[in-house]
Amino acid sequence: MMKASPKEKEYKEIIKRLQELEERNGVYDIMTIFQDFILMITIAIKNTYDYNEEDQEKYIEIAKKYKEEEIMEFDKLLVLLTKIYTEQKEIHDVLGQIYKDLKLENKINNNFFLPLGVANVLSGVTIDNEIDKIQENLKKKDFISIYNSNCNSGTVILNFIERTKLKIENYLEKIVFTAEDTDINCICMTFIQLTMNKIPAQIVLKKRVSKEIIKILYTPEFVKGNWLEKLKNMEKER
Repeated sequence: MMKASPKEKEYKEIIKRLQELEERNGVYDIMTIFQDFILMITIAIKNTYDYNEEDQEKYIEIAKKYKEEEIMEFDKLLVLLTKIYTEQKEIHDVLGQIYKDLKLENKINNNFFLPLGVANVLSGVTIDNEIDKIQENLKKKDFISIYNSNCNSGTVILNFIERTKLKIENYLEKIVFTAEDTDINCICMTFIQLTMNKIPAQIVLKKRVSKEIIKILYTPEFVKGNWLEKLKNMEKER
């Protein structure tokens, strides 16, 4: 089972700083602050290689809600978060654990956020049952595509990579992911975590009822690996 984070000091510091930011701000609750934080990170990362003016305007709109010192606090939080990802020896669902420990899953409207323990058990069972099939498929194909609906914080994909990275050689060149959800928080957490762990993926935000696509985010590794073209070619060959 995946642990919260090997960098316990930084992890606890992030929780503490977010809670203190809520107290000092006095206007926005912890849910809004966390959502703004991860949305700003998402836009900042994406717009370095996939610039969109509307997204940039959204970033500026969010930033204007906060005082200069609060934006600086966001920057410090990002440094701490990046340190966890860059120094971890195992892949961890860091944002999912932060989300859980801040009790934000209780504040979501009409969205089911799968508990980390359950997600890890379910994905572990599925992965262990399917790993042989995946390896057999990779003998016949150059790569495989894995789909994850209701991606939450990306925990199932992260767990999959942690369990298979030593079993499949050059796994990031052979496996690409499509994750989707109807909650913007889940989309942002998944995008950030898959980006930080250098996992090629497209993350799809859909409307809750109609399932119409609102937006698709591509991780840097997805773009670098020309995965969109590869997936299109795979569809043509079917």
